[in-house]
Amino acid sequence: MSELENKLTELKRLLDMGLIDQSDFDGQKKALLAAAVGGAPLGGETRVESSVDLPDRLGSYRVLGTLGEGGMGTVLRARHAEEGWARRQGGDVAIKLIQPHIARDPGFRERFFAEAELGRKVSHDSVATVFDVLADGDHLGTVMSLVEGRELTTFVRPGGLPLSEVVALLRPLAQALDHLHGLGIIHRDLKPANVKVRADGTPVLLDLGIAKDMTSDANHTATATAMGTAGWMAPEQADAKNVGPAADRYALGGIAYALLSGRMPWADGASAARILTHKLGGNLVPLSQVSAVSAHTSQAVMKMLSLDPSARPSRCVAFVNGLQPTQALKPKPKPPEKAVYEPKVEAPAPISKPDVEPTEPETFDENEFNKEMKTAVGVALGYVAVLIVIGVVIGIILIAAS
Repeated sequence: MSELENKLTELKRLLDMGLIDQSDFDGQKKALLAAAVGGAPLGGETRVESSVDLPDRLGSYRVLGTLGEGGMGTVLRARHAEEGWARRQGGDVAIKLIQPHIARDPGFRERFFAEAELGRKVSHDSVATVFDVLADGDHLGTVMSLVEGRELTTFVRPGGLPLSEVVALLRPLAQALDHLHGLGIIHRDLKPANVKVRADGTPVLLDLGIAKDMTSDANHTATATAMGTAGWMAPEQADAKNVGPAADRYALGGIAYALLSGRMPWADGASAARILTHKLGGNLVPLSQVSAVSAHTSQAVMKMLSLDPSARPSRCVAFVNGLQPTQALKPKPKPPEKAVYEPKVEAPAPISKPDVEPTEPETFDENEFNKEMKTAVGVALGYVAVLIVIGVVIGIILIAAS
């Protein structure tokens, strides 16, 4: 089987799975055939021949080539004619050019300008920057930053991706959607074909073409016409009633389902009418039946795909974070106490007392005491008498000598 046949087979598989709609299939098939005829390589950002005659210049932009085609129009590679502007826009840009027969409709033009202007409100790393709205004669388009990378559709593989990879892919996208919703913007056409994944793994939301401004008094998109892609739109989008941020959350749940299982929750090859019937009836195949994910992860995804918008998680980031089971928190072990250095001091040896013979306590004898006192007085008086005698003798001798 040739490379072209392989590409077309894969494209048909994506169509059968609901990962792209019929208009995307027709546009990409035409691009592949044109590239094959022209001898261009089939991989990467290929310049293909467009079915629409394109001028060399659109407004202030030089047209450099065609990146792809879809049901609504053609995506072009272009560059601002003034190099200073081109550098400020990061170099080449992408222009989503609406098909001429659609662009001529006055009602569509009014809605397009109102909706395309929403992109100017958005500044987020995971949302393509809208630089300008282009209106040049019959040509109508949106000038956006050119995002190099792979479509998210290429990550939908048989058997699905590991949960950790899916969470890493979807978390920045969820943050971008919550950012849009915080600004009062609903995307309404979230699908893998509208997401590019850069080389560093960062997903970027490309298209706000049918976004809805919830803050606008003039609700240009509140019509009875369903807007979006059947394989990804929420059940409430089928009749275009009460479409809010929960519709984008439903589509994010569908993307998670596809990435984790490699398929969508309805039969391959189902028509748009049959897909919507499945959704409106709540008859979706549980993720746990087609994937090896845990019951917790399956329940989280199926809750995001609930028929009731109010039953879906209120924030996209909360949904993505909740895909992984939370493990019971174990008490942290106490850190070992630091040893305190204490110098070793030997206790002094006990002082031994000399052996002393116990003595009987003396008793006081008054008679003995009086006797001793008389003796002492007698002795003292005897000394005094001797001294007097000696003094008398010395006096007599001195008198005799004189």
